[in-house]
This record gives sequence, C-alpha cells and structure tokens, in this order.
Amino acid sequence: MPVMKFDVNETYAPNPRTTAKGRHIVHISIDKEGNEKPPSLLADKFDIVGNGTDGSGAHYRIIRYQDRCTRQTRHAALPCAEIGSNAAWAKLQSMGIVVYSGRAKREYLADYLQTAGSRDFWQITDKAGWQGNAYILPSGEVLQADEGECRVLYNGDTSQAAAYTAKGSLHEWRENVAKYAAGNSRLLLAIGAALAAPMMNRLEEAGGGFHLYGASRDGKTTAAKAALSVWGDPDAAKLSWNGTALGFGNTALARNDNLLVLDEIGQVKHTKTVSETAYAVIDGTGKIQGHKDGGNRLIRQWRTLLFSTGEYDMQSYVERGGEKWEAGQNVRIPSLPSRATYGIYENLHSFENGAALSDHLLHQIGQYHGTAGRAWIEQLRHIDTDAIREMRDSFLRMLPELNGQILTVARRFALVAAALELSADITGLPRGQGMAAMKQYFEEWIDENGTESHEERTIIRNAVRFFELYAHTPRFAIFDALQKDHDRNHAGYYKAKNGDYAAPAAEREQEYWVIPTVFEEEICKGRNTAMVCRILHGAGWLEKYSGERYQFQRGDKIRYYVFDGVRPPDK
Repeated sequence: MPVMKFDVNETYAPNPRTTAKGRHIVHISIDKEGNEKPPSLLADKFDIVGNGTDGSGAHYRIIRYQDRCTRQTRHAALPCAEIGSNAAWAKLQSMGIVVYSGRAKREYLADYLQTAGSRDFWQITDKAGWQGNAYILPSGEVLQADEGECRVLYNGDTSQAAAYTAKGSLHEWRENVAKYAAGNSRLLLAIGAALAAPMMNRLEEAGGGFHLYGASRDGKTTAAKAALSVWGDPDAAKLSWNGTALGFGNTALARNDNLLVLDEIGQVKHTKTVSETAYAVIDGTGKIQGHKDGGNRLIRQWRTLLFSTGEYDMQSYVERGGEKWEAGQNVRIPSLPSRATYGIYENLHSFENGAALSDHLLHQIGQYHGTAGRAWIEQLRHIDTDAIREMRDSFLRMLPELNGQILTVARRFALVAAALELSADITGLPRGQGMAAMKQYFEEWIDENGTESHEERTIIRNAVRFFELYAHTPRFAIFDALQKDHDRNHAGYYKAKNGDYAAPAAEREQEYWVIPTVFEEEICKGRNTAMVCRILHGAGWLEKYSGERYQFQRGDKIRYYVFDGVRPPDK
C-alpha cells in the first residue's frame, strides 16, 4: 500500500465535528476565518457502544448512559429507523437525557447517532428468560457468568422492573422464608414452581402451571407470595386475572422461562377472561398481526409457568362463562385443593395457627426476597441437562403406570420435585423432601380426580349434574303413565325397580328412562353420542340392551336410554 505523504509546512485546518465533551455531546463549527466557534450543546453525554438487531431483522444503536436519579449506568436500544424523528428524541428524553431544541442541533445529533461510537454487535430481544447462556429477568437485568461472553439487551416490557429486585441476603431468605416450607406441601409446590420455571427450556417442556383453590383466607396468597419471593418483591410482582389478551401476551413474554403469578381468580369481572388468559399463557404463542408496511409481524413465543389461586377450581370458573374447559387445558393447569391440616399448612413450625404462620411469612417475605432466583440461575448453568432429566424421571418412577393425560400432570409435579431437590443448597431444605411432598400432593390430586381422563370425568360429571337437577322433578313422569301429551320440558320416566313407589323418591332404587333428544342435547352436550354411551356404561351406570345397542323400548314404542339410579356406583 502506498505511503501517504504530508506537507510538513501545511498549517492545521480544524474541521467541523460532533463529539462528546465533558458532560455533553457538542457540535463544533468553523467560522469563515477557519477558527472554531464555541461548542453548541446538542444533548447530555451518552456513549454509543454498539450495533444490534432483533429477531425481525431491525437494526439498533446501543447507547450507554447514567441515570439522572439513581446515578446507575444503563443501556438502551435506539431503533435506527427512528433516528432523526421525534420518536427518537422522545425516547432519549424519557430516559432522562436532555436533548436540546433546534433543527440544526438535532440534525447534527442524528448524524452522530448513526456514525459515531463502537460497532460491537449486540443481540436485542423483547423476550426475557434464556438467551444463550445469559438469563434475562423481567426487569431487563441480564444474569450471565461473563459480561463479555454475550452482549444481550432486553427491549421488552419493563412495567414491573421495580418488582424484580433483591433485598436482604440469600441466607436471610433461607432462614426466614424457605425453612417454613419444610413439611408443608403447598409452600413447597409454590417455591418449587418458581425454581422449576427456568428448567422448562432445558427440558423442552411446554408451558403450563398450577391452580391452587380453596376457601378464602386459608393461605393461598401467602403461598403465591412465597413463590414470587424467589425472584423479587412479591407485593409488586403479583398480578390479577383482569386484563386483555394483548396485555397478558406482553406479560408472558416478559416472564418467559419464569413464573407468572395470578392471584384471586374470583376478582375477574367477566369469566370469559379466565379461559382466554389461560389459553394465551399456556399456548405460548401470540396472535398473527400484520405489519403496517406489509407482511406479518414476527410471531411472539414464550414458555411460562403459571401459578394461580382462587376459591374454585379452574373448570368451574370457565364453565360459568359458558366456555368449555378442554381436557388439554385441564392437565396443563391442574386445579389443586389448597386445604391441608391448618389452612394450606401441615406443619405450623411452633406457631399457634395457620393465620399466625401466614402473618409471619408475609412480613419476612417483604424483608427478604429476590436472592434465591439469582443464585439458582448461576447454579443451573453448571447442571448438566441429563442430570436434570434423570432427577425428573426418578420422580416418575416412584409412580404407578399412568395414562397420557394423567402423565402430563405427573410430569409437572416431577419438574417441581426435581427443582426442589437440585436447589437444596440454595433453599436449605432437606434432600428428599421435595420428592416426598410432591408425590403426596400428586396422590391427593389423583384421589380428587381419579385416574380417568378429563374427558371421562367431564362426561360423568355432566350426567350427575343433570340427574341432581331433574331426577325428582316433574320432568320425569312415573313409568306406568302412558300419557302422550307432555310439556316441552319432558325428559323421560322413572321406574321403581321393585314396583314400590310408596317410599320417598330419594330413597327408592329406580331407573331413569331418558328420551334420546334430552340425552343427546343435555347429557352429551355436543359430544359424540357413542363415546358418551361407552363411558357411562363403563362406569356401571348406563344400561346396555344387547350387542352395541344402548336404547330400550317402552310401551309407547319410543326408545330410551336407561340409567340405573341418579349417579354411577361409588361416585
């Protein structure tokens, strides 16, 4: 390459330039005589430390600045497409950076933003959670072993950034919060769920969660706050079920690979919100949205573990709004009874009652929080995925053989059990306790729900409700009545097995002959009739005429579905 030669006798000629000087970014102009004019202030000082792109391919300039109030160093991503526009100036000003007015000044500042500073590459994301070996908290704080390893900048929802802060030491949280989970399966589930959330990505588990239901003031909210104390301030991080689908999408994205707590489902004004929210959270995929410049926006995806509380099970809330709670949703967010021996507690740890223990925990949680999650991420980086999988599978081997739907619930408990065991050094809880408590709680769920599929339970439940409502009402006429003129609410006939109708209706052993239209519309409720018949017959309740026929003929030559009693045996 040829060597450039300079005339040593040539005098220095200053050039106009924009630069950082002192506490400001300034533009220095040159007068007609070639002398520098006094600097013109453009903005408060900030450093341009790199370029970045997001998942959609949009480009950014990365700036580093000092917060005017906290004096902390912060980073921000400024979209290249906005530089020079009012949107860019508004964004800088929202960060507390003074941007001076005047068209020429802002043109100089726009050129500076596009051309100055470092060209180091940064990854821009609006999704929290794992980004390579780095982990982003919902506040935007990046946890990583080596700061130079991966330059990641969170550009998503930070509306709850203040909630994900640490207070007190890990030792203080362990001694004042976590130790009270010992012997308490509900508290262990809550804390374990918070620790399990970052593991889902490693095991490629689908999103889902738990719904804790029971009487008011039994300690459910305490359990929810104990879960949140793993990551930050529970009072600030706890959310309600009220919101929009878009809002919950942003919320879930900010809690990707983390815990989302929604307390007191009963506060929802419109029950349809429950199903919409639950579907949105566990589905993990945002809606397809068009871009103003054509084409579609990048589809947002997340993986979140939900911890919900309420007075009733999830299915009841959804069905009150006229929606169906499908089998897939029921096993991905199983409803668990909150009631143990003393509210949510089995072990009071020397406290007088459950309320006293809850009051103590709530006070301590407010003082010590946010340290366990940070320590857990550091530890989780060094745990081999096969070791996590083996710990999860060791829990599943403790259980009998299960069908597909029940196994889905079991895997959720297994994930929590594995998290509790692997994090024992962080929580201070005895090893083996997580496994034992989650097995106990899962068996409680089995006792409550049975080993049948959700679909089977729903079909039997619908039929039971029908007979509870109408078996002893005028909708059913005595079997021997041959009148043909019934009102439109007529459902069929009842028949005493021994022919004795003198005993009270509730005490008689009798059959119920249901007309086909009522059976199909009110008992089947749109489900396949053959499948419903098969399930109800398998429960020992619906009688079978012969072969594959379930309909019996009465004297009026109409065929009926015949039930033995008002409920299946032992149900």
